[in-house]
Amino acid sequence: MKRLSSLLWVIVLIVVVSCNPQKSRLKERWVLLENETRLSKDFDRFNQVIIDLTGPRSDVRYKSAISGSYIQMKSFNNYNFRIGSIYTQGKWNLKNDSTLVFVASKKDTIPMQIVKCGKDTLKLRLISGHNLANYLDAFTESVTLTFIPDTITYYTSNNPYSFKANKWAVKATRKLTEKEIKAKLVNFIDYLVLVLQDSRKNENYLELITNPINVAANGLSLIKPDNVDPEWRNLFYDEEGFQKAYQIMMAAFNSNVKILQTNDTVELDVDILKQLRTFIKKYKSQQ
Repeated sequence: MKRLSSLLWVIVLIVVVSCNPQKSRLKERWVLLENETRLSKDFDRFNQVIIDLTGPRSDVRYKSAISGSYIQMKSFNNYNFRIGSIYTQGKWNLKNDSTLVFVASKKDTIPMQIVKCGKDTLKLRLISGHNLANYLDAFTESVTLTFIPDTITYYTSNNPYSFKANKWAVKATRKLTEKEIKAKLVNFIDYLVLVLQDSRKNENYLELITNPINVAANGLSLIKPDNVDPEWRNLFYDEEGFQKAYQIMMAAFNSNVKILQTNDTVELDVDILKQLRTFIKKYKSQQ
């Protein structure tokens, strides 16, 4: 009887999945194409950069993807997405086969209308009047984002799209200790290294991520605190938390960083970042 009951459960699950093929198609990582639609001023910043997607795709569309911007829907209804400098994660669901509903970890509800969900294309329309407007500067319903399925497979340890790699981008909901601020900064440094070493060669995307580190061909520099975007400032709960994080970053940049003698700019920047990471982990405030 117990085996029969288990078999019935399996049959029910198969029927549920087969009745909703659209939800099954959605369960993957989709990277954002450069849109023909002009977006907000924030989108203007990152929409000008075209990233070459390496892989088996030959279609010209696959060579105009902004690989740092993506939507990823996983099993057990977990999601994370980054659009430009905006990052959010939480739970997702499909409503009436026409609307994706993302419920962020901070309980913000973000709905997107599905314009098209095919094998090679996902088109989503931002629904105005909802919390997404707060994230992305008040869009209108005419804005449609076009995504294509990602063709690159990553090992767990080198995946810049993983929840672990993007943990730094989740805004704090309470005051952070110095130890927690350091852990967030270390995770952030690790993320920058992953992006630099990504097989897509999408290091240019680093210029579009809201952060206080400017990554250039000849090394790294620290942006002045007044010029740090509010998105990054707000990661540390309050202004005091941000000031502490910036103080630690400044101390790292002022430490005895050795410049690697190499013509490989990625190797140079990664080596500097790893030295900064080591300093941050050992950092103790003078109190």
